[in-house]
Amino acid sequence: PVSSIGEQEAVKKITSLDLDAEICGLARAVKKDIDVAIDCGVDRIHTFIATSSIHMKHKLKMTPDKVIKRAVRAVSYAREFVDDVEFSCEDASRSDPEFLYEVIQLAITSGATTINIPDTVGYRLPSEIASMVEQMHHFIQNRAIISLHNHNDLGLGVANTLAGISAG
Repeated sequence: PVSSIGEQEAVKKITSLDLDAEICGLARAVKKDIDVAIDCGVDRIHTFIATSSIHMKHKLKMTPDKVIKRAVRAVSYAREFVDDVEFSCEDASRSDPEFLYEVIQLAITSGATTINIPDTVGYRLPSEIASMVEQMHHFIQNRAIISLHNHNDLGLGVANTLAGISAG
């Protein structure tokens, strides 16, 4: 909803329709984005921040510690307003696994109910996505729902999605 006034108006209209649906607002791990989504009346917040070293360095210009603090703050803040918070580790498929697990652990502890694992640049093969999902299931141990966000840059988006579904 934060992307434009038109998007905010559209989301407000959708939330006012009393649909039998859970309306989710996507928000960067930034207070303003979350505030705008909440002001639009969403039932759910999906917040995200990049966790790969290349994105942290070149896109965010943030240290891993600052990324962790921002993620925790965003999830905790969103949770003050909604019971259902999804957290995405943008570019998870290229993130250092130890760092990825640290961020995910803290997001769950802060109130995330769903953890999204994006293949942001469509970089991984189906077998790699399946392995990531299996490892994530072992790590999360039913403390949150796992979701995927696969891109089709290399033509593997559907195959990666099916591999993720097959892996759980």
